[in-house]
Amino acid sequence: MPKVFVIETLRRNIDLSKANVFGEIVYVFPINSRRCGVFRHIEFGNLVLQRLLDLDFDPKEDYVCIAGAMISIVISIIAISQVYDEFSVLLFNSREDKYIKKHFDSTDWV
Repeated sequence: MPKVFVIETLRRNIDLSKANVFGEIVYVFPINSRRCGVFRHIEFGNLVLQRLLDLDFDPKEDYVCIAGAMISIVISIIAISQVYDEFSVLLFNSREDKYIKKHFDSTDWV
């Protein structure tokens, strides 16, 4: 079963129930987990990558959910894109009231 990786516990009341149709929700940094601050961006990005490895992230099957603090998400996506040629994210479409899949492929970036 695919996993939906959420970078950190959401501070606002964001409903992830519509993302779980894509797989099991897994927090990269669960509540009360210790990590460096996002403005130590290189260390933070490396920590995200290490946690994804520890959590058996499969870029061909799993998703990164774009929900929560944008700075954490941006640094995480940059770090992930530097290591994986392909991966998928879930974006919330408020008009359709559901998450939609977007696929990143490094061959599209050149």
